Amino acid sequence: MSKSDVDPLYQVPQDYEALLGADDADLPFYLALAGQAPGPVLDLATGAGRVALAVAAAGVETWGVDLSPTMLALAAQRAQSAGLVVTWRQGDLLTLNLVQRFALALLPYNGLQHLH
Repeated sequence: MSKSDVDPLYQVPQDYEALLGADDADLPFYLALAGQAPGPVLDLATGAGRVALAVAAAGVETWGVDLSPTMLALAAQRAQSAGLVVTWRQGDLLTLNLVQRFALALLPYNGLQHLH
């Protein structure tokens, strides 16, 4: 899958969030896991950074990966506005090859169902 194959659903992040909602009830679960991780946390299918930003705000080194450059741009904008440091990478989870090692990898919410 290439950048040009990104589903139109992800081209306007605000529309994606309005359609699928942003229920944060799962954040305490992910924050508890991240708090126990002895190293960096990788948020796969990070989208607009909902989970990655919360983990970074908790003081954990965080990376976020997503196929959609527009979703990542919104995530980066939100991180900057909040004064958070997150390493963002654009890439296809099906062929992802990161040299960095992670103590914890998350694929939260509905990320798995978007792989195709």
